[in-house]
Amino acid sequence: MYNGHCDQISCITTSPDGRYVVTGGKDKRIIVWSTENLAPIRVLEVKDRRGQILGLTFRRNTDNLYASCADLKIRTYSINQLAQLETLYGHQDLVVDISALSQERCVTVGSRDRTAMYWKIAEETRLTFRGGDSQQKHKKKKKENKDETENTETTKDETNKIPYHAEGSIDCVSMIDDSHFVTGSDNGNIALWSLAKKKHLYVERCSHGILPVIEPAKASGESNEEDAKLQIPEPQPYWITAIHAVPYSNVFISGSWNGDMKVWKLDEYLRRFELIGTLPNVRGIVTRIDSYEDEKNSKLIIFASVSKEHRLGRWIKPQPGSRNGLYSIAIDLQKL
Repeated sequence: MYNGHCDQISCITTSPDGRYVVTGGKDKRIIVWSTENLAPIRVLEVKDRRGQILGLTFRRNTDNLYASCADLKIRTYSINQLAQLETLYGHQDLVVDISALSQERCVTVGSRDRTAMYWKIAEETRLTFRGGDSQQKHKKKKKENKDETENTETTKDETNKIPYHAEGSIDCVSMIDDSHFVTGSDNGNIALWSLAKKKHLYVERCSHGILPVIEPAKASGESNEEDAKLQIPEPQPYWITAIHAVPYSNVFISGSWNGDMKVWKLDEYLRRFELIGTLPNVRGIVTRIDSYEDEKNSKLIIFASVSKEHRLGRWIKPQPGSRNGLYSIAIDLQKL
C-alpha cells in the first residue's frame, strides 16, 4: 500500500511534543509523519466516500487529534495509539475548520449551515451557535432594543451606515480561551461568541473592506454604456478566509486577499474588539494563520500561508502579484 498522499493536501498540524507532523487531504487520508526524517508512520483512512479532511488540530499538551471532514463529521484520534477514538455528528454541511485548546473540547464551523458548534467531548454534549447575519435580524434586534438610551441609538445609527450583506457561510474559527471564540464569514463578518450567550456578543461587518466595482465592459455585453452600468452587480465584501486567536490572550488576526492582515484586540470585559493595526504586503489569499510567542525577545511571531487560490475551490480569480508561499512577521509584545 502507498503510504503517502495521492491527492491535494488540505491541512497540516504538528503534535505538541514535536515528534509528529500530521497531514490530511482530499484523498480521505490522515498521515502521521515522523519529524526526524519525515517518514510516514501510519496512514489513517476515512472510509466514507465524502470523507475529505478539511481541518486538523491537536489538543494542547496531549496526543489527542481532532479532524473536521467533508462528510459532516468530526473524528477524534489518539496519535500515541495510532487509532480513532470517536466520531461526532451534528453539522449539516462541510465541516471546514476546527479549533481546540487545553480542555477536551473543540469548536467547529459548518460552512453553509451557518453554525458554530462547541463540542464537550467528555460529556458527550454540544452547544450550537447560529449565524446567518442579515438586515432583517438587525431590524428585529433594533425593535427589541428601542427603549434604550439616546447614546446607544446614535451608536446604532452609525453602525447602520455599514452596508449589510447576507451571510452565506461561516468559514473559519479560532478559540480565544475555553469560553470565547471568534468566527469569520464570507460576507466579511468577524463575530465574537461566548458560551454564556447563544447569539454573538459583537460583530465587525465588512472588516476587510469591499471589493472594487466591476467595470461596465466586464459586467455586461451591452454595447450601450448606460445599459451596461445597470447590470453591474452590487460590490461584495472580501471574505474572511483565515482567522487566528493567540491562545489565552486578547489579540487575534484575520486574513483575506485585500493585501493585508488585520490585528484586533478585545476589550477588558471580552465583550467587543477593535482594530489595532494592519500587517501589509500580503501577496495572495491568506489560507491559514498561526503564531509563536518568543518570550525571550518579547516578540509575537506570526506565520501565514498565502496562495493564488482559495484552499477549498477556485472561486476567486488570482490577484496580480499573488504567490504561493509563507508570510512571516514579528510584532513587539509591548505594542499589543
